[in-house]
Order: sequence, then structure tokens, then C-alpha cells
Amino acid sequence: DGRRRLIEQEEVVAQLLAGLLNAGLSTSDAIALGRAAAVKLGLDAVEFVDLGRSVLIQHGHPDGQVRTVSRPVGLDSINCEQLRALTLVCKQISAGELDIQTAPDAIQRAMSITANKWWALIGLAILAFCIALQVGADWMTALGAALVQVSVSLMGWIGGRIAIPRLFVVALQCMVCAVVAAGLVVTGLVASPGAVAIAVAWMLLVPQPQVINMVIDAINTLQLAALARFASVAVAVGGILVGGAAVIHIGRQFVDKVPDPTLLSLPLPLALFFSLIGAMANAVANGGRMSLILPAGVVGLLTAICNQFLTRGLEMHTTWAAGISAVLLGLVATFLARKLSYPASVLALMGMTAALLPGLTVYMGLATSFTGVSGMTEYLQAALVCVVLGVGVALGFAIARLILRKPHWEAP
Repeated sequence: DGRRRLIEQEEVVAQLLAGLLNAGLSTSDAIALGRAAAVKLGLDAVEFVDLGRSVLIQHGHPDGQVRTVSRPVGLDSINCEQLRALTLVCKQISAGELDIQTAPDAIQRAMSITANKWWALIGLAILAFCIALQVGADWMTALGAALVQVSVSLMGWIGGRIAIPRLFVVALQCMVCAVVAAGLVVTGLVASPGAVAIAVAWMLLVPQPQVINMVIDAINTLQLAALARFASVAVAVGGILVGGAAVIHIGRQFVDKVPDPTLLSLPLPLALFFSLIGAMANAVANGGRMSLILPAGVVGLLTAICNQFLTRGLEMHTTWAAGISAVLLGLVATFLARKLSYPASVLALMGMTAALLPGLTVYMGLATSFTGVSGMTEYLQAALVCVVLGVGVALGFAIARLILRKPHWEAP
């Protein structure tokens, strides 16, 4: 009976850890939550082993044997509500509200939560609309960007259903983006330079949650997990590069001059407003409910205020401004997460996508490429900003842990 109980405890911990990772939590934070739950369930000497796309726990039994339990995990998606529910389960186990008899059912209920794909589609469309306006597009072009994002998302769903490798799915999504944008230009619904702003929508194909989690895991010396997430990001970027060649080839047929960058600036109140709306839309796009939508708007607005103050008020370079704003975002997300049941990384993702993505830089890179001149400088700067955002958020988490006097292994 004692051995059977130990086996049940080990299976529950493995199931909980796999669920957290499949829902989109970083490996280091998932291990921190899993360790706390394991101790409360009676597994004091359990060891967690990072194997990238699988998780392994080892626990020594009183008879001297060491039992190993492994679970495959997916690192390519995020489900905010599922992650919130699993985090609540961890808290309930730590508080003694769930035990070995009741925890498995609670974990299973949490893992059964799925995001509404149509609401997610609406959220992505609104987010693309906001990004296009922040870049400097007019209202019709922004609506066109939303339509492009809908077509790109549908292509992604179709590719996933028929099991096309992700590299080619992302490439096809970029090509669909180009075709739809070209159609809007040919029909006269948007102006030719506006088609460049629509192409910025494929910037959303970069798996930003993976960038954040990759940096967090690398900082916490979980190299295999960080490497697995890096590979996921690399596949997406590779697909964008392949599909981007088609985007540029088609775009050169319709864009005859580089837009004047001095015209691409929203008034400050509108920039802040659309950052707020974009963050709330991003929450919807990632399966969030009302309990996440309002906090997402708060972090999006605060992040945008900081970024706009640095870039407009202090005239700081956009890369430095984005990094400093990301640090603030990590701090705010950590303290806000203490009042909510969402992990800090979820809140950070909401503010980052809405307020800090290098939309204008990508816009100018595409505009330059469409005229036959290399836009590599702008693309490299945009890639650098994405990495700086992940590092900045992770630094904000670390500073918040110091302020709260939490151990380095404890989840924010």
C-alpha cells in the first residue's frame, strides 16, 4: 500500500508538471511549482530532470529503488486560462485544500479547458488592427491588416489539421499574407504603401512566449529547455524568411517608393489607447477571459507610457527604450501576478505584444526591400529588439524576486 501511494503521488506530480508546460509556462517556473506541490504531497526527495521536450521526475523509494516517471510535453502554444487553472491547483495543493485523492480530478479539469478559436481569431484581428495603426497606417489599411491576420490564422489552422510541418505552415502563412495584401491593393481598398503596413501582421507569427520562456530557462541554467524553445523560435523565423521572400517579390509589383518615416507616428493619446486595446485583444487571442483582459490592459498601458516617455520625451533609441520598458513590464507583471492567479509571464506577454513589438522597424525594412534595396539593417534591429524584450522581462522578474526576497528557483 505504501509503494502504491508513492506511485500515485509521483504520477500526480508528473501530470501536473506536464500540464503546466503544455499550457505555456517556462520549464524553470513549472519545476518550481511542481516541487512545492510534490513536497506538500509527501515527496520530499523528488528530483526534476529537464530533457527539453519531455519532463522526467525521479524519486527514491524506502526499499532503495529509484522510480522514474516521464511525460512528453509541447512547448509551442499557450493557453492562459488552462495555465491559470493549473496554477490554482498548485496553490490549492500547497494550501492543503487538495490531496492525493482529489488533486488528479482537479488537474484533469484544468487540463480540459480549451480556448475558443473564434474568439481567439477576433482577438488576433483586433491586435493586428492596433499594430497597423501604431505603425502609422490609415483606418482602411488597418482594417485590411485585420483581414490579412484572419486569413493567416485560418491558414495556420488548416496546416495544423493536416499535420504540415511548422516551418512550411509559417511560410504558407506569409505567402497568404502577401496574396491577400496584394488583392487589397489591386482592388483599390488600400493604397500601395499601406500594403507594407499590412505585411507587418506576420510579425505576430514570431512565438513571443517562447522567446520569454527561452530566456527565463537559460538564465536558470536549464539549457535543454532553452535549446528546445530556441529551436521552436528558429523554425518559425525560418518559415518567415522563406515566406517573406514571396512577400517581398509580390510587394515589389505594387510599391514604388519608400514611405516617409516622418509621417508614421500616432499622436501620443492614440498610441497609448491602441496599446491598451491591443493588450486586451492579445488576452482574448490567447484564450483569456475577463479576469485577464482588464489586467492585460493595465500592463499594456503602463508599458506603453514608459516606452513613449523614453522615445518621445527623452528621445532614447528604440532598442534601449524597449529594453528598459520590458524591465518595468517584468516588475509590474510580477507584482500584479501576486494578486491574480495568472503567472507573471502571461501578463508580461500581454504588455509586450501590444506596446513593444518593433512594428515600425519591420515596416521600414519591408518598405526598403520592396523597392529593391536590402532591408537587412532594419530586420536585424527588429530581431535584436525581440531578444532584448525577453532579456528585459526576465531581468524584471529577477529584480522583483530580490524585492520580494524570494529564492531564485521560486516561480514569480
